[in-house]
Amino acid sequence: MLPFQGLSPHAEILEERALGLLRMASNRAAITVTPIGSALLRVESRKFYEQLALTLRMREEIALEDLAAHLDSIGYERREPVEMVGEYSIRGRHRRRVFARSLASGAHRAVRRRD
Repeated sequence: MLPFQGLSPHAEILEERALGLLRMASNRAAITVTPIGSALLRVESRKFYEQLALTLRMREEIALEDLAAHLDSIGYERREPVEMVGEYSIRGRHRRRVFARSLASGAHRAVRRRD
């Protein structure tokens, strides 16, 4: 299955592609091996892939509004409840959580923020 065919590959394949493109865009891929046909496919610019990533470290805080704005800007949709890859929701009054559908496992992942 090739990109731009309009078909959805398995979530694990999507994750591996995303990680590979991020590594290439950030110069963390020492070598990339790909079939010539794949190398000739249309891809976005390096800057496009770099702006998709948001790195969060343990105990690092980010404004919830900033996280939601980033998710919106890269194509995630805010939904209640989260059902599919590419969706997120924000829940809670005192302890707010952001739930997003994981690419690899299909499980929900929570990002917690104390208000």
